[in-house]
Amino acid sequence: SGLLNLLEKEYGIHVQYGVEPSTDMAKIARKRGMTDLSVMLREAIGENSYDVIYLNGCSSYIKNLSAAYQNCHRALKKGGHLILLDVPVESAYGICTNLRRMLGHMRKNYLNKSHQLPYPIELVSSAIFHSPLEKENILREDLGMTNIRYFQTLTAQPIYTNDFVEEPIEGYDKGGYMALVAEK
Repeated sequence: SGLLNLLEKEYGIHVQYGVEPSTDMAKIARKRGMTDLSVMLREAIGENSYDVIYLNGCSSYIKNLSAAYQNCHRALKKGGHLILLDVPVESAYGICTNLRRMLGHMRKNYLNKSHQLPYPIELVSSAIFHSPLEKENILREDLGMTNIRYFQTLTAQPIYTNDFVEEPIEGYDKGGYMALVAEK
């Protein structure tokens, strides 16, 4: 409910309906206040149906970004926005997470002391992190999306991330978590 409240309070965006392909994630979304939620595959989403499509962390688990983004583009209304939130591959979080994954059990001796991930390593072990510019290229070149903007947060070293609240800033070159916003 925190994100939904923030979107409404800060930006006047009222989320009325959601689509989630994962039943497990749908349970979590419902617990967080998303009551009008359908569980369905992305192929079932209608054309020109949505004002905003928001993919939080999804791109890291999609093998064919171009096909997935094409489905989102098709489902957006003209003037609608696609919002992609992820850990950039070149960020400190992307590097630390990939290092933890590569080191496996060695992480218990070193990396757990120097860097705590927001999610268990088991959850991110199958993630494929992408560059913001890689995603932008698909959106701009393949789909003709415009007005592409970036916002980033988690700009402190990962070990200090939980020491303070950080508001997002524009750009993609410093943050450990980045939002790309594109208009159809």
